[in-house]
Amino acid sequence: MQALVESRFRFKNFPAARYAMDVTFQRTNVPTGAYEEKKLYYSGKHSLYGHEVEVSVVTNGFAIDCTKFYKGSMSDK
Repeated sequence: MQALVESRFRFKNFPAARYAMDVTFQRTNVPTGAYEEKKLYYSGKHSLYGHEVEVSVVTNGFAIDCTKFYKGSMSDK
C-alpha cells in the first residue's frame, strides 16, 4: 500500500483498492447465418449485436485480466 501512495497511482473513490473490475459490452457487426444463430449475439438491453466482457485494471490503467466473452443475449439474463 505504501508503494501505491508514493507512486500516486490510486483510485479516487477507493484509495485502498489495488485493482478495479468492470463489465463492458463489445459491439460487433451483425453475424451472418440463420436467424437462430444471429439472435444469440443480439442484446435487447443495448439493442445491438455483441459480446459481454469483464475486465480488471490496476491503478495505472493497465488491464490485468479479461474474462472469456459471453454472447450478447446471455449477458441480458
